[in-house]
Amino acid sequence: MRGLRLYCNFREWVPTKSQYNHCLALLTEKEREHINSFTFAEDSKACLVGKILIRYSCFITTSIKPSFQVYGVGDHGKPFLDLVDDSLVNNFEFNISHHGDYCVLASHIGSPLGIDVMNVHIRGNSVESFFHTMRNQLQPTEWSFVNSSDSDILKMTNFYRIWCLKESYIKMTGKGLSFGIEDLRFDIKTPHLQTGRLVSDSRLYLNDTLCTDCVFEETVLPKKHITTTALALNDEKGVKFEEINLETMLERLGNINADNINDHFLTFTCLGLVTLIFPALWFNAANH
Repeated sequence: MRGLRLYCNFREWVPTKSQYNHCLALLTEKEREHINSFTFAEDSKACLVGKILIRYSCFITTSIKPSFQVYGVGDHGKPFLDLVDDSLVNNFEFNISHHGDYCVLASHIGSPLGIDVMNVHIRGNSVESFFHTMRNQLQPTEWSFVNSSDSDILKMTNFYRIWCLKESYIKMTGKGLSFGIEDLRFDIKTPHLQTGRLVSDSRLYLNDTLCTDCVFEETVLPKKHITTTALALNDEKGVKFEEINLETMLERLGNINADNINDHFLTFTCLGLVTLIFPALWFNAANH
């Protein structure tokens, strides 16, 4: 079974009550509480889509139905499939990320992997001010690469590219914030990424020592979303991304009894109103 690289547009998904409850029925009670703890609907949807992507990829790869999938969490918060009686299935590795419009997933049977995605956009009123705030996150040679482009949007593209590389590696290690991002330095060989084309020639240096046991696959998804997957050197390479929607995943995962699920759809709908109203209130306040 080949590994999976999937992306789903959670922002465009407008769930029906039936779909929303179907999704919640696939989760644990703790996960459902987390989904409904968000202030904004977009955050709730992004989290929910990510969890469905995990269950879908696990089912496609291992044939384990969602109701039998048990997940644990590592010391630094990285989730994993927790089935100790099956060594093959225990090698099912996955990682997700979301930003902009997309939630992305990478999974396979093999070594740990990591993935990150960033939607390229101008942050705030000044790129220079943003870069000043982030000045300690990149090495001097990386900043030289970022500033090698003329336009602000291309500089931001370069910055997000390096950020995705670093985040994907940290997520692959599972060490989270305990890993010093300032100890990572990337040497970029291909100056520009293209939509739909995989590039894997960027090199990582850890404390100025070349890292030879992992590979980084970079590409651009639609709507200017940069994504990077960090892989162990001996794992399968060249798996291309496919777009998938919630309807397809729910159909493949099959029907599930949602009768015992508390109806949180009204709560979700109210979050949608907050998402619409709060920016308008903030804008009005900022202009008075």
